[in-house]
Amino acid sequence: MGKSVGHTSSVCRRLKVTENRSLATLKDIGFIIEFYLMDVFIVVCELNALATFDDISGGSSNRNVMPNDYSGLVWTNAVIVNDIAISSVGCTGYCLIVINSPMVIRPDNGTTFILNSCILGAPLGDQNATIKAYYFATLLNTTTVSLTLNQSMTFAPDWPSVTSVTFESNMGLTVDNISVTLQDTCASVCELNALATFDGISGGSSNQNVMQSDYRGLIWTNANFINAISIPNAGCTGYCLIVKNEPLIIQANNGTTFILNSCILGAPLGDQNITIKAYYFGMLLITTTVSLILNQSMIFAPDWYRVTVVTFESSIALTVDNISVTLQETCASGEYFIQFETHLTFSA
Repeated sequence: MGKSVGHTSSVCRRLKVTENRSLATLKDIGFIIEFYLMDVFIVVCELNALATFDDISGGSSNRNVMPNDYSGLVWTNAVIVNDIAISSVGCTGYCLIVINSPMVIRPDNGTTFILNSCILGAPLGDQNATIKAYYFATLLNTTTVSLTLNQSMTFAPDWPSVTSVTFESNMGLTVDNISVTLQDTCASVCELNALATFDGISGGSSNQNVMQSDYRGLIWTNANFINAISIPNAGCTGYCLIVKNEPLIIQANNGTTFILNSCILGAPLGDQNITIKAYYFGMLLITTTVSLILNQSMIFAPDWYRVTVVTFESSIALTVDNISVTLQETCASGEYFIQFETHLTFSA
């Protein structure tokens, strides 16, 4: 009689569940776990973190430097001290102190976070402290806070989608209990890559038919598509978009952000300088001018991250093809994924 040999394979699956999940869904999950003997993981797109600093050893009146990657953040010019050394209201156990250089915090995954709140204190005297929020190099918010000696206050701005926050003081500022929400913590789940080739759209012709909305998860404004036969040698294969009089505008149909990875630009009617702009809601982030030569094309690959709108402007004529984007925040509010792995054993 032959010997029984076990062969094991793993199958990864993902099940989307919302806050309004039904009892039937919960029973299905229970059945999956019990019957298939699966390992179950909860995957969420945001992660709340509270930095109390009390679990870090070494804080003293000597102001030891803060370790990096604490609570999912990168800390610059962050000095930790204990409350005994600065008997100041607002600092319990250990806290941070800001004196000469601005303290900067940013997420260690290079994306965005929400600054929910923190506790500020003035251990050395009355002062005005300045807190600033940035989206990459763009200043979003500046707040000046008046603090009185040995008194503290809760600063709760709830600043969303920032990439860094700075704390500035020329006298001495304590910062404790920093509450943040780290965003984009499950990029593989909450992002969706899309390539707009326009070749699957019927009706493209030299008459420049209007582009349908919601193609590839984007909303298209002033988008006219045309076939390559009518404009040869301009970087257009199959079908592409043509921009003439009004700016071409693209934005995500879920109202959130996307990454403009790349596209192919062409000049079918003459040499020209075209302008491409990226916005974060109503705020202009980036403006780029690109020089194009008649009947030649180029790959434009800016990798613009977390933008809500991109515009293409041309005074002559511009073709745009193969637009590659990554749609972000595709996990809706109140929605999470259950990711599970099935272990199947077969005998032979």
